[in-house]
Amino acid sequence: MIRIDAIWLATERMDMRAGIVAGFVSDALGRAHTYDSQLEDQLNLNGVILSGADSG
Repeated sequence: MIRIDAIWLATERMDMRAGIVAGFVSDALGRAHTYDSQLEDQLNLNGVILSGADSG
């Protein structure tokens, strides 16, 4: 039973990771735009937010 739980948990984690790095759509700038969300993209966006700078 523990082995099955470990396999299920690993699968769930992979599914969540795939969803997180799949990108996202935002219309905050007036029209829909798709943004990447790989780890490097997330770190860059986080840096821009924390610095208070405009990324554009």
